[in-house]
Amino acid sequence: MPTQEAKAHHVGEWASLRNTSPEIAEAIFEVAGYDEKMAEKIWEE
Repeated sequence: MPTQEAKAHHVGEWASLRNTSPEIAEAIFEVAGYDEKMAEKIWEE
Protein backbone atom coordinates (compact mmCIF):
# COMPACT_ATOMS: atom_id res chain seq x y z
CA MET A 1 0.00 0.00 0.00
CA PRO A 2 1.40 3.43 -0.90
CA THR A 3 2.51 5.75 1.85
CA GLN A 4 0.81 9.09 2.44
CA GLU A 5 3.84 10.79 0.89
CA ALA A 6 3.59 8.64 -2.25
CA LYS A 7 -0.15 9.33 -2.49
CA ALA A 8 0.43 13.07 -2.14
CA HIS A 9 3.09 13.00 -4.85
CA HIS A 10 0.82 11.05 -7.20
CA VAL A 11 -2.13 13.38 -6.56
CA GLY A 12 0.15 16.37 -7.21
CA GLU A 13 1.27 14.92 -10.55
CA TRP A 14 -2.33 14.09 -11.46
CA ALA A 15 -3.40 17.68 -10.68
CA SER A 16 -0.54 19.13 -12.69
CA LEU A 17 -1.37 17.06 -15.76
CA ARG A 18 -4.97 18.27 -15.62
CA ASN A 19 -4.14 21.89 -14.84
CA THR A 20 -6.07 21.86 -11.59
CA SER A 21 -5.13 22.53 -8.00
CA PRO A 22 -3.76 19.82 -5.72
CA GLU A 23 -6.66 20.52 -3.35
CA ILE A 24 -9.24 19.71 -6.04
CA ALA A 25 -7.30 16.61 -7.08
CA GLU A 26 -7.08 15.48 -3.45
CA ALA A 27 -10.85 15.89 -3.02
CA ILE A 28 -11.50 13.86 -6.18
CA PHE A 29 -9.15 11.11 -5.02
CA GLU A 30 -10.78 11.03 -1.57
CA VAL A 31 -14.23 10.59 -3.15
CA ALA A 32 -12.81 7.92 -5.48
CA GLY A 33 -11.19 6.02 -2.62
CA TYR A 34 -7.76 6.65 -4.17
CA ASP A 35 -8.75 4.59 -7.22
CA GLU A 36 -7.18 6.34 -10.20
CA LYS A 37 -9.67 4.94 -12.73
CA MET A 38 -12.58 6.16 -10.61
CA ALA A 39 -10.88 9.54 -10.12
CA GLU A 40 -10.55 9.86 -13.90
CA LYS A 41 -14.28 9.15 -14.36
CA ILE A 42 -15.15 11.78 -11.76
CA TRP A 43 -12.81 14.28 -13.43
CA GLU A 44 -14.40 13.68 -16.86
CA GLU A 45 -17.84 14.49 -15.48
